Amino acid sequence: MKRITGMKLPMKASVFFMAFICYAGTVLAQSREAYLQKADQLYERADYFGAAQCYAIWLDSASAGIKNGLQASPFTVSQRKHKQQALKATTRSKAEAIWKLAECYRHTRNYEKMEQWYAKLQADHLQRYPEAGYWYACALRANGKLDEAEKTLNKFLQGKTTTALNAAARREWANIAFARQQLRRKSAGYEVSRISDINGYAASLNGEQLIYTAADTTGKGPYYNQLSKAVYLDGKIAGVEKMEALKVQDRHNGMSSLSPDGQVLYFTQWQTVEGKARSVIASSRLINGQWSAPVVMGTNVNHAGSNAREPFATADGKYLLFSSDRVGGAGGYDLWCIALPETTGKAWNLQAVNTAGDEQAPYYNTTSKQLVFSSDGLPGMGGFDLYQSAGTVEQLMPAVNMGHPLNSVRDDLYYVESNDGKNALLSSDRAVDCCLELYAVHQLAKSWLASGRVNDCVTGEEIADVQVQIKDSVKETAAINTVTTTDGRYYTSIENAAWLQFKASKEGYEPAGHTAYVQGRPDMDTLLLTPVCLTKIPMPVVDPGTETSVAWPVIYFAFDKATLSADAKATLDSLADRLQQEPSLMIDVKGYTDSRGTEKYNIRLSERRAKACVAYLEKKGVDVSRLHTEGLGKCCPAEEEGNNPVAAERNRRVVISSIKF
Repeated sequence: MKRITGMKLPMKASVFFMAFICYAGTVLAQSREAYLQKADQLYERADYFGAAQCYAIWLDSASAGIKNGLQASPFTVSQRKHKQQALKATTRSKAEAIWKLAECYRHTRNYEKMEQWYAKLQADHLQRYPEAGYWYACALRANGKLDEAEKTLNKFLQGKTTTALNAAARREWANIAFARQQLRRKSAGYEVSRISDINGYAASLNGEQLIYTAADTTGKGPYYNQLSKAVYLDGKIAGVEKMEALKVQDRHNGMSSLSPDGQVLYFTQWQTVEGKARSVIASSRLINGQWSAPVVMGTNVNHAGSNAREPFATADGKYLLFSSDRVGGAGGYDLWCIALPETTGKAWNLQAVNTAGDEQAPYYNTTSKQLVFSSDGLPGMGGFDLYQSAGTVEQLMPAVNMGHPLNSVRDDLYYVESNDGKNALLSSDRAVDCCLELYAVHQLAKSWLASGRVNDCVTGEEIADVQVQIKDSVKETAAINTVTTTDGRYYTSIENAAWLQFKASKEGYEPAGHTAYVQGRPDMDTLLLTPVCLTKIPMPVVDPGTETSVAWPVIYFAFDKATLSADAKATLDSLADRLQQEPSLMIDVKGYTDSRGTEKYNIRLSERRAKACVAYLEKKGVDVSRLHTEGLGKCCPAEEEGNNPVAAERNRRVVISSIKF
């Protein structure tokens, strides 16, 4: 269930389906053929809920009307008051009607009915609709029937199919294998339990204040999703109150996010236009205790001709993250970010985590530096899974699936953490066929055996008896001190690993360290930590003629650049003159980066910096055989960075020293 016409429909309201009642006055008095005519009309408008009702009746299903399992969509529920127009059926056979009914259930994510009707297609009409086998397997997986789903996919892959569906089937096969592995896990690391106090989804938290989305079923309809607020404390919800001031006629309200001071609320607005949901992001301000009328945000967020939705304001007040299908993304809905206030700049694409599928519902923890979001374009358990990516919003690491029980074989979205970081909320339809519901997440205490090594930056040899200090760079926890063994390794125990700071020191070596995000996966008992390398302190170099110490230069670089500055070239000019005067000198040129970026990228960047210096010296007449280059990435910082930009500047460097005299 990857693509849905218009806006995707994982956000299903928990209210009874009313569309059939609205249609009753126009179709009940007509012949059975009128149901087919009406079904085709609704199907063409992408009103899959209403179309399914009419197709089911036309097919003389034993389960019609409300019993068919349909419930209200947050995008499609509305009354039709216009007069019934002359209709013309376009469906030409019972097989086509079954196909369209199965498609209706696929689009509305009614997995039980989806399985039932695709199974019928596979049994009776597979030659005409070969793709039914693929969708039948998807429905089986969503209903937890992994073995049956795998067998169905294997059979599907043996037949004739399109390249795109073949690739999709192989991804689904991988999803099934991943889901099976996740469901076998013994140590989950989390407790996930349904919240029964309210009937809603897509929650946001600001301290104890909870804002969530639910269908407003008061009155006779039409029914729209609207925002409500409540107090969420110790896992209990109280003081529920509808946010009436945010209602706009004929529009739904969805996922919201409060500014850190609680004075601005960002939220999704959408309405159905020609059968498709059109969404924008709006904002409201708290003035004298009352929320102002919603205002649609500017074109820097709501890009012309595209949809924007699901905003999240970071706790430091600097950024607004959101999902959009605007041009310039990787495909489908991507995650975007814009600096606040949004009127002063342009949004940028979070390329490290976006895929050709859909990414949505971003949440970013500024303390632990983790982005959590939902995607259907990455390997997962099925439907939408939750993923996390470590780093700053400007530079993120590749996303990692958060695993079971946070994820299920259904849809899992709208993750948000409490202030203590140990509790969270998410929305999932794992227990029902109709809707997303709120679930509480509690992180269990867990420790891992952590192992790492310390080696020589030049030779790569392990170094024994190195003093290693490890501490959480975010939380105020006591440091762990350990010593490397004869093979250069160290072992310790780490609880709830996150951003860890490493420092290593030994006499005769320059002290070194780095900060890294360490993912403690609940299904693992051991963590392999990033190696630390130490550089030997060179003996003082003395010129026999002058008996004065030789000062070797350090070349500095701008962020993410390997371009020599004017000062760098002047320094290298002096070094070239000296190398010409002392032909026996052999030079070691080592490049480094600051702590931002992945290890692989920083190694390449540091190599480019070292080679830029060597290329310049070669132009000045220095034989390259006298120059040894090496890129060491973010290893061995000159200064511990933390949040200090000056220290980061000093770490973006090339260090030059002698090898032989």
